[in-house]
Amino acid sequence: MPKIFDWRLSLMEKQLITLIILIILIPISLFAEVIKNGGDSSNLGQVDQPGDVIITYNDGVSRFISSNIVETIVLIQVESTSTTQVIQGEDERTKVEVPSETFATVTYISIIDPINTPQLFEELKIVFAEMNDPTHQRIDSTTRVFSAYDEQGTVTQNFDKPLIITIPYPDANQDGIVDGTMISETSLKMYALEGSNWVEIEGGTIDTAANICTAPVWHFSVYALRGIPFGKDLYKVYVYPNPFRPAIHNEITFAEVTDTATIRIFTIAGELVKTIEVTPADSGSPRWNGKNDAGERVASGIYIYLITTEEGYKISGKIGIIK
Repeated sequence: MPKIFDWRLSLMEKQLITLIILIILIPISLFAEVIKNGGDSSNLGQVDQPGDVIITYNDGVSRFISSNIVETIVLIQVESTSTTQVIQGEDERTKVEVPSETFATVTYISIIDPINTPQLFEELKIVFAEMNDPTHQRIDSTTRVFSAYDEQGTVTQNFDKPLIITIPYPDANQDGIVDGTMISETSLKMYALEGSNWVEIEGGTIDTAANICTAPVWHFSVYALRGIPFGKDLYKVYVYPNPFRPAIHNEITFAEVTDTATIRIFTIAGELVKTIEVTPADSGSPRWNGKNDAGERVASGIYIYLITTEEGYKISGKIGIIK
């Protein structure tokens, strides 16, 4: 029989090809300080007129680039005042909350959507970072470049106080799954691009009603929301009966679970009450009798279940118990 070639590429192969292309096309990092009109700091306010822009690259060489991108860059002045200031991005949902007296001098902040401003986006570092952590997936539409400059156009590296940044994510039908992905919104975390690695920001929170993630940061960088996609068919999981009534029902069934996984059940306060190890013998439908690990019936209330596969994929949901 003739040999059949399979030209389909794996995710890693696609990333390697992209990396090779970027190495050829982008030999140096593109992100550094932005100075308008030859470094005249008097023009560093809101940039709303086309003009020459100088990018000072990391190799120390300044180059002129097309003025077209100026229309997508807005530098917003932040005064050193006694009140908290909120800076909004172009989408009006991306925000930076600046505490009072954070900056000793006049500072300018920019929030750039790299999809609209690809010239300023560190694509090469992003590719490396994605390869270094293939378990998590970045939500492309949440990537933002935050920058701060003084009146001379010098990048402000670190802050005396943490600034609070907010990044929105898409979930139009409010089903708890990020649109266009297999990622539960509860798994989302905010990450900063540090070198060629994504670093999780501690203290971040998810508002599932507003579809936003908020986190404190001590310096600006490229930020994005990332999460762990469901494992194969994990998105099909459903729980029944829900709510569970011990007087009527014998067990709660977790249907369509993968053959090997761990189910952890928590109180709404985060206390672990039950751990269930799923095996192939469960035939994809492990059950819980409503008792904790000590064999006692749990109280009425709302409980959170977290299912984790061997590959690290996760899905969570709620169970109601009514006695």
